[in-house]
Amino acid sequence: MRFHTTIGIVLAFTARAAIPRDIAPGLYAVEVVNGTEVGDPIRLDDLPDSDPFNTSGTPYPLFPRGRKSFDKRWYKPDCYPFEGTEDLDHPTADAAKADLMAQCGDGHWLKPGHSYYAIKGCVAAYFCHWWGKNKYYHHDARCTSHDAAASFQEIDNTCGTYKPGQRREDGGSGGNRWDIAYGVESYCTSWGHDFCGWGA
Repeated sequence: MRFHTTIGIVLAFTARAAIPRDIAPGLYAVEVVNGTEVGDPIRLDDLPDSDPFNTSGTPYPLFPRGRKSFDKRWYKPDCYPFEGTEDLDHPTADAAKADLMAQCGDGHWLKPGHSYYAIKGCVAAYFCHWWGKNKYYHHDARCTSHDAAASFQEIDNTCGTYKPGQRREDGGSGGNRWDIAYGVESYCTSWGHDFCGWGA
C-alpha cells in the first residue's frame, strides 16, 4: 500500500479545523468548507488501495510572453520558538519527516486546499497547499520528497537542528499560481496543533 500506517498521515483541506489530539495512527482525509469540517475524518487505511484526493495535475499554462519560466520563490524559513526551546524528539521527528517524504515520493499532485500531514507522537511534518488567500492562487501543486528534504534542511540551518519551522514557496503566473509550504512542528502545543497557519 502506498500509504504508511506506522505514523498518522492526514490529508486535509487547509482551513480552521482541528485534528483530534487522540487521533489513532493512520491515514486520514478531512474536508473543510468555509472553515467548517464536513463529516468525520475518513480513515483512508480502511479504504481500497487508492487516494480519493489524488489528481494527475493540471497542465501548466503557457509561459508569459518573453519569459522562459514561471516566477518561483522559496522564502527564508519561519522559526517557531514559542512552541518550546527544546529540540523536537529526534527519532520521532525523523520518522515524521521520512513518512511525509515517502508519501510525496517523486511527485504527488494536490488540488488547492489539499494538504498532507505526517503525525508521530508530538511531531507533525507537513506539506500545505493554501488557497483562498488570493483569487489567483488556485493551481494544482506538487509535493516531492526532494523539495521536502531540502526544506527540512533549510529549516534546520535557519532555526536550529530539530527545531520547529516552516519553509514556503509560491509561484506561477497570472491567474495560475500556487502557495505551498513544508514544515515540522511540535504537534502537542496549541500553536503546533494548528500547523499550516490555517489549522488542519
